[in-house]
Amino acid sequence: MSRFFMRNKMNIRYKRSWLGVFLVLLCWGCHKTGPIISDRTILVYLAADNNLESYARKNVTDMLKGMDESAGRVVVYMDSRKDAPVLMTMEKRGGEWRLDTLERYGEENAASPDVLRRVVYRGRELYPASSYGLILGSHGTGWIPSSVRFPGQRMARLKAADAPLTRLFGEDANRGEWTDAETGMEVDDLVRAIPEGFHFILFDACLMANVEIAYALRNKTEYIIASPAEILVDGFPYQKIMPLLWGKESELKKACREFRDYYEYHSNGGAWCSGTISLIRTEFLDELAWQVKTVLDGKAETVAGMMPSDVWRYPLIDYNQDVFFDLGAFVRELASESEYKRFEAVLEQAVYRLATTRFNGADFPTDRFSGLSVYIPLSRWSSANEQYRQLEWYEYVYGK
Repeated sequence: MSRFFMRNKMNIRYKRSWLGVFLVLLCWGCHKTGPIISDRTILVYLAADNNLESYARKNVTDMLKGMDESAGRVVVYMDSRKDAPVLMTMEKRGGEWRLDTLERYGEENAASPDVLRRVVYRGRELYPASSYGLILGSHGTGWIPSSVRFPGQRMARLKAADAPLTRLFGEDANRGEWTDAETGMEVDDLVRAIPEGFHFILFDACLMANVEIAYALRNKTEYIIASPAEILVDGFPYQKIMPLLWGKESELKKACREFRDYYEYHSNGGAWCSGTISLIRTEFLDELAWQVKTVLDGKAETVAGMMPSDVWRYPLIDYNQDVFFDLGAFVRELASESEYKRFEAVLEQAVYRLATTRFNGADFPTDRFSGLSVYIPLSRWSSANEQYRQLEWYEYVYGK
């Protein structure tokens, strides 16, 4: 189990359109700078009660800088080390975008699914819109629980002294009375905490573009933006991408290109020029799962007997478990030529992916990676496999 942190009927849309008009008129009366067109509300959830606090604050500053070309409402929940959690919105006053406090809370665990659920529903309640986006920023370790260890697994080498930190979702140092989640959310808890109806969910956290999480969230959102590898502490270049997060697929692709370009040409050079990013179209994930299931049929023992070196894995900078294999490379090892072609055709529909030419100082196979990672339940990792068997992805692709 993991730790890390749809459509309405026509008459409902008609009522909401009039509600939108009313809100615009109301905002016009409240703010001299004019109304905000709330066709999409973006909820930003920053679990930064950890060593990412300063970077999260800079992320919010960069979001404000990118709002001049934006066209919707942004609601930010921030839990940091220095301050108690706060819910804010972005308002333009005196020609400048600023943060306005909506609500303050007592110390709580931002890594709790109960808190995430409350914040998401509160944001929707305060600023209803015809479309929603969700940004989740914190540490992330894919579906892997922090308690899982991999006996005999090669650990990541000690990183160089000048190597950047990464965003390894959902670490909270000061949890108050919310002690139900120590370091993050299980996959099932995350899925239950998030309602349906999102246009996109963006993970500003490491290792979250794995097929297990994407499959679990396929009915919650149209698109997922995430990295199958680690994300450096800078996170996303929000000043560049904020104007793009109000658009459709073509704009989301541009946001991914901005991410890739930011790290491709990072001013620090060296290991800072490292980044992978994927735009996952969730409507194709059921078909992708079917193709993988077809390939795996009758091969459970073969999979269990594989060696970690048999399949290409995403490179590491900071994370110490080298278990995030490339989905395409995994399927290629087991599929016939015709099976792989069918899988590849669906993969191209499901995932738009980009990467820097180098990652942590080594060449990155930008022409070969699939943009999705996958865990392989090798027999040597029995304790992790017990957790893995509870995931919806495992039940489907390895089930009868």
